[in-house]
Amino acid sequence: MDTPQELIDELIDASVKYGEAIEIGDSNQTIIQRATIYKIRESVNGSEYIEELKKLLDHSNDYVRYKTAFSLLPFEPDKARETITELFNKSEFWNIGRK
Repeated sequence: MDTPQELIDELIDASVKYGEAIEIGDSNQTIIQRATIYKIRESVNGSEYIEELKKLLDHSNDYVRYKTAFSLLPFEPDKARETITELFNKSEFWNIGRK
């Protein structure tokens, strides 16, 4: 069983890889990383992880912030929506992968 920190590290890693796959248009890798993130979310879906996840909303990688915000929606809806709105307003975030 993974420790809480290992799960957080795995979420960061998978989110970064997801973003990289989006940026280069690698749909297979995008699907793989999205599935990995979903499994991690199932594992961290509890209050013991909330504080650690909230710290990731300020991560330097926008994809980590994006995936974390969706993980936090049930627990911290205002903070999660604030992060998603901020990312939504960054046009470069949404234009990645479009050619």
